[in-house]
Amino acid sequence: MELEAKLSSVLQLVDDFRQEKADNEQRDNHQDLLEKRIHDMDQQAQINNVILTGLQLQPRARPGATNVSMDANAAVMDANDTVENQVGVFLVSKGIALDLNTVEICHPLPQRIQINPQS
Repeated sequence: MELEAKLSSVLQLVDDFRQEKADNEQRDNHQDLLEKRIHDMDQQAQINNVILTGLQLQPRARPGATNVSMDANAAVMDANDTVENQVGVFLVSKGIALDLNTVEICHPLPQRIQINPQS
């Protein structure tokens, strides 16, 4: 009788363990599915991204800011000249037509550190 009671509790623990293991596997599968969906969404969000290099952007003028450091020969840009407009002008100068109304956002990325080997 005592052995059956102990055996019954052990069997109950084994059943509980199996149920928890099945629940964990189900959660792992669900987590894998969610991670795949997030990855797919990230890829979809980046599908229309274009990275331009070599483009020198002029900062937008701030009220009260002075351009004392600008070279006299440099083209003076309009205070309302946005990054989008500057990119559009750059692309037109390269013979690339782009409707700026299709551009959702345009922003500069930090420059990569360029290491110049000294000879």
